[in-house]
Amino acid sequence: MKIIHGSHEVHAHQALLLQLKQATTLGQVVKRLQAKTCSLADLELQLGEQDLFQKQKLIVLEQLHSLPKSARKTDLISYLQSHQDANVLLFEQKDLTASELKKFLQAESQHFPTSSTLFKWLDCLGNKHQQKQALEYLTQAKQTDGIGFCFAMLARQVRLLLQVKDGRVIAGPPFVQAKLKKQAGQFTLTALLQLHQQLLEIDYQSKTNTSVLNTEQQLDLLTLSL
Repeated sequence: MKIIHGSHEVHAHQALLLQLKQATTLGQVVKRLQAKTCSLADLELQLGEQDLFQKQKLIVLEQLHSLPKSARKTDLISYLQSHQDANVLLFEQKDLTASELKKFLQAESQHFPTSSTLFKWLDCLGNKHQQKQALEYLTQAKQTDGIGFCFAMLARQVRLLLQVKDGRVIAGPPFVQAKLKKQAGQFTLTALLQLHQQLLEIDYQSKTNTSVLNTEQQLDLLTLSL
């Protein structure tokens, strides 16, 4: 069994694609299952079923630990605990906790977290007194997380702030909700909408190669303007 997990979606997906490519090169049959639609019977069938041409199978089960608490989730985890020698790959777009990983001690685990500096950069945005610090955090985050992921996370942050401005409840622990509410208060609704539009334009220009500035340069300028 192997586990690929982490909130850094780009790095985690790259690792997943590498595993899938290696399996294909070895002549294995890849079966991808989404945990939200996978029953215990489905998993048992896939692990027990022989391929028509006697090829080895790689079972990829995605987002098991993201399921809400339920008997089905418990059953799936328990079953996998007793089949850690199987050719199974668990793919999670979140950072698994130590207690979650402890259930699969025999598994080979790869962790791809988002750097703390990226979150520090996002938290600084909107605070005029932290523009220099924000740029320093961004510089570090670009090196560890990549420019594309920094841009994607900024777009996500702006969407969250717009939702807070709209009075919606954001999923997550209370301290995260409080932090977003405080940060949203540093922007007017108009400013957030303009920022969202800027990001759309940067994305379009990047894809069509119609800007004299690259994405990295535009991220730097945006950070200094917020």
